[in-house]
Amino acid sequence: MKWPFQDRSSQDRSRDRSRDGSDEKELDRAIDAMNRERRPRAVREARMAELLSVVRRLRSLRRPEQFGAAAGSLAEQRRRRVAVRLWPRLAGAAALAVVLAVGALAAPWPVTGPYGFMGRLFQRDIAYAMDRAVSHLGGYHGTMAVIQTTKDGQEWLIRKVEVWSFGDKYATQQDDGVVTVYNGDRRWQVRPQDRTVTLLPLVQAQATGRWDLRDQANQVMQYPHPEVGREEVAGRQAVHLRIEPPAGLPYDLWIDAETKLPLQIKTAMQNAIQTSWTFTSFDTMDRAGGQGGLPAIFTYKVPEGYKVVDKGSGQVVFTVNDAVALSGITPLLPTEGPDRIVASADTVILDYGDTTIAEKKAAGPFEPTAWAVLGKAAGGVLEVLRDTLRWQQGGLEITVQGARRLALGTELASDLTVPSTDGEDPSTQAQVKVPVDMEVVRNTQVQVDGGHSPWYLDPLQVAFTFVNLQISPGGIQGTPKLSYDALKVTQNNGIAAVVDIQSGGPTKRVYLKKLVRPDFSGIWSVVGYDPR
Repeated sequence: MKWPFQDRSSQDRSRDRSRDGSDEKELDRAIDAMNRERRPRAVREARMAELLSVVRRLRSLRRPEQFGAAAGSLAEQRRRRVAVRLWPRLAGAAALAVVLAVGALAAPWPVTGPYGFMGRLFQRDIAYAMDRAVSHLGGYHGTMAVIQTTKDGQEWLIRKVEVWSFGDKYATQQDDGVVTVYNGDRRWQVRPQDRTVTLLPLVQAQATGRWDLRDQANQVMQYPHPEVGREEVAGRQAVHLRIEPPAGLPYDLWIDAETKLPLQIKTAMQNAIQTSWTFTSFDTMDRAGGQGGLPAIFTYKVPEGYKVVDKGSGQVVFTVNDAVALSGITPLLPTEGPDRIVASADTVILDYGDTTIAEKKAAGPFEPTAWAVLGKAAGGVLEVLRDTLRWQQGGLEITVQGARRLALGTELASDLTVPSTDGEDPSTQAQVKVPVDMEVVRNTQVQVDGGHSPWYLDPLQVAFTFVNLQISPGGIQGTPKLSYDALKVTQNNGIAAVVDIQSGGPTKRVYLKKLVRPDFSGIWSVVGYDPR
């Protein structure tokens, strides 16, 4: 397969990737352009042009009474002509947006609240404004103070961290002088105490070891976030939000009222300790990086007298043949060429900027992580962990991480399937139902959020404990006790899981669910089992 590196720049390829998005993404881009008082680019098809005409009309109605006045003319024709005709051909949220937009014209104000289509259209939600500001931020440089506060009000500074973030490039400097940098070509750490420069692996580098504004913005948008008020933080006027994760303790976020960027995060008080992360100084890209340039910290340089330690960092190569020669493996290739290729012994990494594909020689049978969601790929098991997919195919172990993991992963394994949470609940098949005290479950979730008993996040460990304490003769202290190796997760769609006990004991299957929070931070509870 030939990749036309010499004919098209990485910027060209990035633009092409943005152009082949869904109707929903195209609608998002158009709304964002209008919110920035810019003209949306020309749409691809007449059906999207008609949808955008509805959006423009809605945006022009600045006063509540105008919605009622427009109902007779626009609602009737759009409801029939747009919603009915376009519904079968628009996917997901784009189709929903048409119905919301058209239905809004006949509905009393407010229509959908700050988090839906109308809230996005008029930018009434400060958290959405923050998400937009962060997504359009070219880069920043700041100093962050980490402070812990006791229940009686005593405070002490834990550490200060200087942070640089420019696109996918990221660097930190601790107050002990340790510097960690990822500059797009390599990743390294400078330790003055040891006088060493350690070259670190490039795989998934941009997702590890960082506290980034983009990560915080994404987290906030997942949960309810009522506005508490306005306060001064680090000399800046800030909007105070209360973040309310389901069945967890609320925590607080302060957003700069002018820049709409996060200024401070403060955890809930747990175990008589509260921790806050505060930007005490902050500069955007223009002031921190000069005229579009990068700070010197992103330039790789070994200080005089320092020793270089290479921990399998890899080498940037320009062709697949070079990667094969260096790694000793022949990688599977998508149709689209990557921005760069990194190779090392037994490993090839294809870097697409927002997504990486790492392929290495498989070492034995595939073993998914116990708490992973399980799908299918290449006729075998697919491991799904947050923004990462992993499976084995053709003697290789493949890991795809990033925003376009599904699209690129499907090009490598055409049968790649991520399980849906909308399907049948396997726990309904349990022969014996286990009663659950929801108050206990909610309290346990709070404890796990505070760092205690993390094994509740692992369905295999929860089933293991349940079987030995509740079913197996003698319980956890007696004999015989089931071996951990006797249990295997056979189903997991992210909110419901099934664990089979392959040998020993009176139980052959345990059913579990996430009862209070259906995301990666939710705990598992046993809701049923099958006797052997």
